[in-house]
Amino acid sequence: MAELAAAKEELFALDNQARLSAQKSEPTRTRRLLGAKGGAMRHEIEGLVEKEADNARVLAELRGEAGRFDEEAEARSRELDATEHAYSAARSA
Repeated sequence: MAELAAAKEELFALDNQARLSAQKSEPTRTRRLLGAKGGAMRHEIEGLVEKEADNARVLAELRGEAGRFDEEAEARSRELDATEHAYSAARSA
């Protein structure tokens, strides 16, 4: 009986040691996991920043193209007005 009690006592002590070791190692493991997640998030942010710069560049190009379309439309509208005016003048004469 005494041997069993001693074995239980030793098992209990070993279990406590194992739990304490696990508790001590948890912050280190957590820091490693957070460090890895931080690195992945940094990489993702860098990708998003690059994508945002690309999108801004494309948007500027599209705005320039839209401006050229507006200018062309205005020029064609003036040409049409001039042609219609000339046609009306020719019909009246």
